[in-house]
Amino acid sequence: MDELYVFPSRESTLDQHVQVADLDPGLKNRLCAYLRARCPHSPEFTNIFLAVAAAHPTHLRVKELVETVESARVIGTEIYLQSTTKPIDTIFDAACGHGLLGILLAYRFANQKVICIDRTRRPCFNSYVAAFREHGMAAPGEQRVLDNLEFIEGDISSLALPSNSFVACVHGCNEANKQLLEKAVAGKAGYGVVPCCIPEGLYNLRLRHNDRQSSAMDDGTRYAVLAGVVAATYAASRVVAIHRRITNRNLVVLGRAE
Repeated sequence: MDELYVFPSRESTLDQHVQVADLDPGLKNRLCAYLRARCPHSPEFTNIFLAVAAAHPTHLRVKELVETVESARVIGTEIYLQSTTKPIDTIFDAACGHGLLGILLAYRFANQKVICIDRTRRPCFNSYVAAFREHGMAAPGEQRVLDNLEFIEGDISSLALPSNSFVACVHGCNEANKQLLEKAVAGKAGYGVVPCCIPEGLYNLRLRHNDRQSSAMDDGTRYAVLAGVVAATYAASRVVAIHRRITNRNLVVLGRAE
């Protein structure tokens, strides 16, 4: 993970504005080295993401790419582990934004249906799918890469989660994670969420006094406490951290409602 320290950054995390297309050749090589190290079974990822950057220079940010790769590794492992004891037929990438998490999960789990859902389908989603279909490798029995992938434009409030499903949500802001976790509990579905903005009092715990955060609690501590509250509220089986250099909202809460 040494590559994380050579990419453009702000105070303590990767710069969220830098595009892969903006990297000089040396840094692009370091990005490829990172992808090969973290995704050793998918060497084609380097060609896929460089193709996106070349064809659509504003569609792929370094931080979003690395953050999504790391989240997909953790969430993908959880899906695999849960599927060994209970079949998972459908995976949802809810409030998916750019949709890259759902694409990575669909590529890994070619036998499961993967549905990305958000209010708007961004142009970058189409760019990613096109690059995967051009440079990716079809799974055995798959006629076309990502044939198992679907995008639904809609609100997550309409989403129903059956027991044979798994819902992922990375950096769903405010009430999004709470809505999805409650749906997972109601449907006895698996889940993997990375909390982002957690409004004060959303989980009946207040860490501020008179609208001011306690001087003894920095932002990182507050985030860790609230992520722990989320995990406890929904009986998570484990919490996994991705590298703090990537994002300061770096805790993945994982579990299955029973």
